[in-house]
Amino acid sequence: MISRREFLAHCIAAGAGIASGRYAAGGLNCDKPVEQRVPKASFVRVFPEADNPLESAEDESALAGLAKAMTASAEPPSAASLYPGYTYFGQFIDHDLTWNDVAFDDPYEKQIAAQNFRSPFLDLDSVYGDGPPLKCQFEGPAGAESFVIGLTAASPALGLKGGQPCDVPFENGNRPIIGDRLDLRNAENLILRQLHVVFLKCHNQVIAQLPQHSKDPDLPQEGNLFDRARRLVTWTYQWLIWHDFLERIRATGTRRSPKRLDEVPNTVYRLPLEFVLAGFRFGHSMVQGEYALNCHHAFSPKRNPAPLSRLINGSKETAERLTEEYAIEWGRFFPGLGTRPTRASKIDTHINPGLAALPAGTLLTFSKASRGLENPNLAYRTLLRGARARLASGQQVATSLKEKDKMIRDISDDLKKDEALQKAGLTGNTPLWFYMLKEAEVTECGDALGKVGTHIVEDALEGALQYDRDSFLVRKGSDWKPPEWILPKERADIASLIKFAQADGPIRRLRVAPRIARGIEAQRNQFHY
Repeated sequence: MISRREFLAHCIAAGAGIASGRYAAGGLNCDKPVEQRVPKASFVRVFPEADNPLESAEDESALAGLAKAMTASAEPPSAASLYPGYTYFGQFIDHDLTWNDVAFDDPYEKQIAAQNFRSPFLDLDSVYGDGPPLKCQFEGPAGAESFVIGLTAASPALGLKGGQPCDVPFENGNRPIIGDRLDLRNAENLILRQLHVVFLKCHNQVIAQLPQHSKDPDLPQEGNLFDRARRLVTWTYQWLIWHDFLERIRATGTRRSPKRLDEVPNTVYRLPLEFVLAGFRFGHSMVQGEYALNCHHAFSPKRNPAPLSRLINGSKETAERLTEEYAIEWGRFFPGLGTRPTRASKIDTHINPGLAALPAGTLLTFSKASRGLENPNLAYRTLLRGARARLASGQQVATSLKEKDKMIRDISDDLKKDEALQKAGLTGNTPLWFYMLKEAEVTECGDALGKVGTHIVEDALEGALQYDRDSFLVRKGSDWKPPEWILPKERADIASLIKFAQADGPIRRLRVAPRIARGIEAQRNQFHY
């Protein structure tokens, strides 16, 4: 049992202040209609097609059995540097890079012809969209606009009055205003949505502070204040992907700096199918079945974390406003923010059972079935889509990398011992996604990707930096670092960005029952959850 002092320390401590910008508690009226989406790129196959594609009904039944085995039971958390925040930061990156409308069970022809409706660069177009002027999303002087931040709704049962700047703004009642207003996937769950808000707040802080540092030659100099702020936020985001996110998930002994091209080719960069359909889906294994978002979930007498099903949005077009009960204290998701965070689940072949039976409504937020009945098992949907695209098997990819003088460990003996693979008959023809997860499990104890997974993920992200003519890598080189007023030298990580954005404060305004004076235990039992 925790003491009242501990409880209040986690629940009522004052927040860290509020980023500049306008706040909106109700719906707003946007000044232009939502436009039609336009393809910005396509995808490319890096490795040869599968030698033995899994295309028969029997093959697909085997994949269903493999998925069922993967989601049969929960798993212990990671013991290394994987924290829940990085699970959702990976999802945030994915939404910044890719968006297509191909169904998980679409046939081969549609899988390989998929168009990408997002820029294939790490340019935060999922946050900024087309930029101002859009009066319902930005406010402030022309050329120096800040984002509008949404306010939380009240949680009367907890005595929480709402009004905290933790949400996106809304238009037309219940439609979240996100990026270009076409792609609303960052409202897919409450954790991702609030991570999106961190970047809105970060921009607002840069708008407020950049004029004091305008003569720094390492900072963007072109354009108006908004343009320079957007570029600096984007460069910082890119730097964090390489030096914090990748540093935590890459295989042991593979650390390197991104390579700057001597000349950026005048071509459109295309993300590899192996990255999109397998490599960057390793985060599925890191998802947990419940999360203690704040002190009310972690330190109440009932200790009642929020189940995953309560956090996932069931619509592609609308969302419920964030109640203060679900406002995140980021110290529970990232280290270095004053609260001991939990650990993410390991990168391995065990997927949380909550992802095996997604509620019917939440399937709308994932790729919808093109025909027949929906399968609620996310692992099966991932395996089937990779098979329909005829992705090379894990063994093919590992062999190809070895031929390119990459030091890849052979895990074939471990695959032969895997009971789920044996039952599916896939020990020698292992789906790439499963192979990557198994490699991480065997070679890194689930605390990072293995070397095959690292190559696929790292090479794709490096390409997104190399071919973007406005990335920090192209404009400044691999030695560039964000300014210390954004990321302090002693701790340059995502937690520091959250702190800079003034998004790290705990929720407040906890109601205490009148009988608080009758004793500590009585006081504790009077908190309402």
